[in-house]
Amino acid sequence: MDTGGYRAALEDLWRQKVDQIVVLSMAYHDDMPAETVHALTSRQAGSDTVLMDRVMRAHEELALIEDAIDRIKAGTYGICGRCGRPICAEWLEVNPYMTDCSGCCLSQASSPAAESLAAEPTAIAS
Repeated sequence: MDTGGYRAALEDLWRQKVDQIVVLSMAYHDDMPAETVHALTSRQAGSDTVLMDRVMRAHEELALIEDAIDRIKAGTYGICGRCGRPICAEWLEVNPYMTDCSGCCLSQASSPAAESLAAEPTAIAS
């Protein structure tokens, strides 16, 4: 599998996620006006609890992105972490940091990957 395009996409996602974490963290600590946060994140920040939840979710997504980049370096990117079969390209286009193939993901409806799929109605199963 040629991973060059996926690596570039993941690195772009990584930069975007780091920027998002900085903006949300600054807003949480009141270093940035609410209207600036809204303009930079395309959403109203809301309460401190909501803001902290968004910061924590962004950190979790950043870790998933970093894990995918590590899998590229290790030569295991695009291989299902459960069954060892290849993850189809369409599946990786929907979510480039996917760890499981569509079969495993759909069979584990409570998995984080399945939750990600549920949020992406355009996902294509292999």
